[in-house]
Amino acid sequence: HLLEKGLKSFFDYLEDSKKEIHEIPITSNDEFGKMNENINKSINISVHMYKELEDLTQNLEVKIDERTKELKKERKKALDATNAKSDFLAKMSHEIRTPMNAVLGMLYLTQKTNLNLMQDNYISKASSAAKSLLAIINDILDFSKIEAGKLSLENKDILFNDMIHETMDIMSFNAQEKGCELLAYYDNNIPAVIKSDKLRIQQILNNLISNAIKFTTHGEVVISSKLIKHQNNIATIKFCVKDSGIGINQEGQSKLFQDFSQVDDTITRKFGGTGLGLAISKKLSDMLGGEIWLEESTLNIGSIFCFTITAEISSHTIQKPSFFPMEMNDINTLIIDDNRIACDVLKDMLESFGFNVDVANNGQDGYDTIVNSDKNYDLLFLDYQMPKLNGIQTYKKIKTIQNKPIPKTIMITAYSENVVINEIKMLGIKSYLTKPVSPSTLYDTIIEVLNPHKEKNKILIDKNEFDTLSIEGIKILLVEDNELNQDFAVALLESADISVDIANDGVEALKLVKSKIYDTVLMDIQMPNMDGLTATKLIRDMQKDDIYFKDLPIIALSANTLAEDIEKSLNAGMNRHISKPINPEELFEALEQFAGHKYIEKPILNTQTNNQDDILNTDEALSRIGGNEMVYDKLLEKFIKKYKNVDKEIFKYIENKDLSTAQKKSHEVKGVAGNIGAIDLFNSLTLIDKLLKKGEVPTKEHFDKIAKSVNDTVDTITKYIQKEKSNQKELGKELDSIRAKKILTFIKNNVENDIMECENKIEELIPLFVDTKYLDKFELLREYFDEFDLDSAIDIVDQLLNDI
Repeated sequence: HLLEKGLKSFFDYLEDSKKEIHEIPITSNDEFGKMNENINKSINISVHMYKELEDLTQNLEVKIDERTKELKKERKKALDATNAKSDFLAKMSHEIRTPMNAVLGMLYLTQKTNLNLMQDNYISKASSAAKSLLAIINDILDFSKIEAGKLSLENKDILFNDMIHETMDIMSFNAQEKGCELLAYYDNNIPAVIKSDKLRIQQILNNLISNAIKFTTHGEVVISSKLIKHQNNIATIKFCVKDSGIGINQEGQSKLFQDFSQVDDTITRKFGGTGLGLAISKKLSDMLGGEIWLEESTLNIGSIFCFTITAEISSHTIQKPSFFPMEMNDINTLIIDDNRIACDVLKDMLESFGFNVDVANNGQDGYDTIVNSDKNYDLLFLDYQMPKLNGIQTYKKIKTIQNKPIPKTIMITAYSENVVINEIKMLGIKSYLTKPVSPSTLYDTIIEVLNPHKEKNKILIDKNEFDTLSIEGIKILLVEDNELNQDFAVALLESADISVDIANDGVEALKLVKSKIYDTVLMDIQMPNMDGLTATKLIRDMQKDDIYFKDLPIIALSANTLAEDIEKSLNAGMNRHISKPINPEELFEALEQFAGHKYIEKPILNTQTNNQDDILNTDEALSRIGGNEMVYDKLLEKFIKKYKNVDKEIFKYIENKDLSTAQKKSHEVKGVAGNIGAIDLFNSLTLIDKLLKKGEVPTKEHFDKIAKSVNDTVDTITKYIQKEKSNQKELGKELDSIRAKKILTFIKNNVENDIMECENKIEELIPLFVDTKYLDKFELLREYFDEFDLDSAIDIVDQLLNDI
């Protein structure tokens, strides 16, 4: 203000002086002197004003400098506060994730045990709920991470339909409690495998579906996905969540996606919530290369929320079931369901399989359709919960139809499975599906119901699926202070035939690595006495005495997941950081990367190939796994499946001048060959491995030798497996007749009282009658049971008892 005022006065004075100078007539020396005097006066005033302005500028610079110092101090305080918050979040993350790791781990192990149908159902639901709880916990942590700019995204392969089905599975419990149906449309145009962050996509879906269920008291919540754009190997995918709930007014719509903002305080009190979900979803959708918005909303009719992502299309593909066996073509199908949207969803899936599909919206119409139709229906999908005639009542009525065959029936329900299971057992309905239904489970169920004598087809990833062949027998040191986490890790590792030692802290770990040789150390970070980072640094410091301590792989297993935590692990000398709760597949992948094939490094000095033992030394291999022939047979079958064309793979890499990948592949197979006793192949690959490590290209003679070794090994293994199976078959024949008679007698005595248990007993007979002369008669017995022709079934049972 002073500067502005001073300059204005200065320029006003100069303007007045200028006018005075021009107005003076120069007619004499006196007049010229007067003008000169005025000019000097103006100059003096200008100099004075300049000095005042200069002083003012200096004062301003001092004040600016002082303010700058104050701002720097305030900025430092803000950074300190942010760092303190990050440290707090890291500690909270560890404290919360540690017990969650134990919960999820124990549920995972329980699912691997022998469970009956009901137990498996309970454990699966508990596991899904635990994962959902973990996601909620992550919401709170992630919001702060996003605010601090510390949230990073993964970019891994995702089976798209499986991701949708997993999400629906988790949310279906909430839908059941509210009495609304959860449905999903699947777009077949979306690539089967994409690369993105599965957890973050599911996080957005969970938020939107959870809100939709929360505000829907009847009707349905429908999830759909659609391929919007596919260009240059990048897909833009749109997700929508539609509900038939209370809707949102105009004022409420303006508050959406704001941090901690609720649409309406009264709604908050009624339905609960923090208002954080949509705010996180907006930030995540931005990070995933898309956006999120409210498509439309009408009070008391419902809302549609949508979001998009951009994702890379994976180089891996999956082999989908595109058609059914020939005998299952032209399937006439009827859907009976009172929910029209549910009918449309199921009809869309079935028509994608090539089925002929009709729809009825209540039990009576379904009954009339079967009676009056010109065609016979092969398959019936029957909704369990319908007004007037429910699913059970409808099925009973359909069974009274005399002049038409009763279609194979699959019960569909969005409600309690236990009730459904008990009722359908009594009626003899073969199977049921729980809403929401995915294409893969629908396909498998149809195969099971229409063709029960054949093995179910499964959707398989068209790539080398991970197996534990290459890490079986390795030695692991687990450094972990939590007892439950120890139990989970040991059980998981030992299930893959991995030997495990335990250290409870860093101090014990140091003693053990000095006294024993390990292939890998799994190191927890936060432990008493000595933490994992300190222990790792001390192990690496010992490399001056022994190179083993430099090369020993150390993998962090930590509940700390922030970017700086991972950086600390790597800086301490660890090879990789795996976050808790532990993903078993990720752990095995890491072990394969760092520890696979390490425990057989010396060539086997058997160079002759005159007999089978020189190609496949079964005695040596069996001694390595404690004489377990069943495990050995499994290893050999895996070897043939995975490596029967490995010579061609290695040659192709070299042909493409990719010597690094060729070396890795030869080293990988060399270790496996040694483990299974494939001596000739092991020695051949050892030579190739050495050449490739030096950067040298093997000669044609080398390739010919590898090709011969691979062919000889595969042929020898194939003959060995066939011989083993033949021996097992011969051994089992003496036992089959005794066991078969016992089971058949049970069926004869109980068929009238407990038909479901007799059905189970028939399933037990399958392996006993396979490849026997009684197979045709046994298949006839199964057919009579499927048709509930119990008199004919008993006749066949009597014939089999007499024959065997």
